[in-house]
Amino acid sequence: MGIISQTSLDLLHRLNDEMTHRIHQEPNFSQSMRAMVRLHLRKPWIPHYHSIAITPIKDGLKEYLGKEVFEWQGATFFFPSMKWWRSHGERSHEPDGEGCDVAMHAAYLTPEGSDAEFAYAAVLNDGTLRILVKKDFEEECRFWELATQGSMR
Repeated sequence: MGIISQTSLDLLHRLNDEMTHRIHQEPNFSQSMRAMVRLHLRKPWIPHYHSIAITPIKDGLKEYLGKEVFEWQGATFFFPSMKWWRSHGERSHEPDGEGCDVAMHAAYLTPEGSDAEFAYAAVLNDGTLRILVKKDFEEECRFWELATQGSMR
């Protein structure tokens, strides 16, 4: 077992399910934004993926944080809020959750990014935590292009 407890893994699973249902109730989410969130909650491009977790790198980002899920190396990790998902779709998957921009992912979602706001982690099924880096976002966008091939446009 990795560093994330079974209790936290169970909580993340529940939060994934809740978000999947919640995005379908959100009247201001387009079909492409819903598809973008659903794909991110499953991340088929990451083997043994369980869930996402984020931790803010700078102050003033509370509204983007959902439920607190665990602590690691002195940082508190959260499940993303609806506002985070909307922002992610508008910034890194423009227009409206359809595309995939490696540079934007890396700029905002890596600690070394030019506009670093969050560290973005993949939690794996065995409880391993993996902080994503630019290479991971390159893989995401490769998968994204193959998976969507115009289906979201």
